[in-house]
Amino acid sequence: MPLAKGLAGGVPVGACVVGGRARGIFKPGNHGSTFGGNPLAMCGVVTTLDTMKDEGLLANAQRVGEAMRSGLAASLAGVAGVSEIRAWA
Repeated sequence: MPLAKGLAGGVPVGACVVGGRARGIFKPGNHGSTFGGNPLAMCGVVTTLDTMKDEGLLANAQRVGEAMRSGLAASLAGVAGVSEIRAWA
C-alpha cells in the first residue's frame, strides 16, 4: 500500500507498506522514495501520528463514519436500485 500526502501533515513524504505474501520481498532500503527518509519528513510523520493519537482522530473518524453510514442507510431504505450500504469497519 503506497502512502503519501497526509502522512506528514503536508510535508512531502512517501512510504510503502507491505504485508502478506509481499512481506518477504521488500527489505529495508529496497524501496526508494523521492521524499522519504529525510529528517524534516520524518518529523512531520511523527508529529502527524502523535496528533492523530493524542486527539483521538481514529475514534472520531469511526464515529463520523458510522453516523454517515446509518444516515445513508435510513435515507436510502427502500430506494429502487440501492441494495446495500457498504462501510469499512
